[in-house]
Amino acid sequence: MYSSLRSSEILHIYNSQRQTENEKREKEKWRRHLERSIHQTFPHLRLVLAGSTGCGFAVKGSDCDFTLVKQAFSASENGDSVLRQIKAIVESEERNNLEIEFISTAVVPILILNDTKRGLHGDISYGAKNTLYNTFLMRCYGEMDERVTPLVITIKTWAKNANIMNARYHKLSGFALVLLVLHYLQHGCSPPVLPSLHQRHQSFFNHQDPSRVADWLEQEYTPPFISNYESANDNSVEVLFKGFFRYYSTFNWSKVISVRTGGFIALPYTKKWTKPYIRIEDPSDLTNVTRAVYESYGFQIIKQAIAAANQKFGRGARVPDVVLI
Repeated sequence: MYSSLRSSEILHIYNSQRQTENEKREKEKWRRHLERSIHQTFPHLRLVLAGSTGCGFAVKGSDCDFTLVKQAFSASENGDSVLRQIKAIVESEERNNLEIEFISTAVVPILILNDTKRGLHGDISYGAKNTLYNTFLMRCYGEMDERVTPLVITIKTWAKNANIMNARYHKLSGFALVLLVLHYLQHGCSPPVLPSLHQRHQSFFNHQDPSRVADWLEQEYTPPFISNYESANDNSVEVLFKGFFRYYSTFNWSKVISVRTGGFIALPYTKKWTKPYIRIEDPSDLTNVTRAVYESYGFQIIKQAIAAANQKFGRGARVPDVVLI
């Protein structure tokens, strides 16, 4: 459909930076191995590979984001207790190869794992249905238009090299960056590259059982209205990439970005919304994805990186000169 994509500089960066098929297979093997251990005590739980790997936006060396999903109608459980028991099970089997830590103070309690034998690391959460919903939603956006995933991967690569990614240090999370890209493709392009799926297919994306969404992710199911979508915007991927920086270099960061609505929402007057310098709505639980960006220093680094990229393009720089800093 977009012939320029096949020979573009962005495609070369995308192919060199995206997760390889071998990495994906190794992650899936690890998922099955961990799930077999978990089933010894919790046969009703499924371990689903979510996050960037689950939606197709993973770069090389990315973490594994696992979430535990209950079978429908199974009894309620204490998530902390489940994770502690899983920690004990896995530790007893993988004592020499696995480093594992339970973080109970996180927004969602998680197990952090580092498999030194496989060279893989990741985390396990329990009952994080919003993670499932967002993974499936991101996967659908990525499947709607062939330019989306190369854009996301290339912008992730740029952001990593520009040192503006890491929510732990009051910068952008990978998920926040993806939402910035999707918002730009919805609202910052004319005509838009993408619509709001929540607005077009509200009942489909708002009322799904977590177990069903887990099935869709494991089966890599794509709804027909996703695969049949055709964008009215025929800009090359390079034009869209440069437009991302032009759009955000003059952006009014007091606004609240909402991929769910395809535009903006009113600012909620709570500390987690008013204190941060960037405000991006989570499409599933409606919280502020960028609530960690509350220090001026980190915010200024993000703005300066965007402005610097836009200025380089204004001086005629090529895409690799901007991305591969």
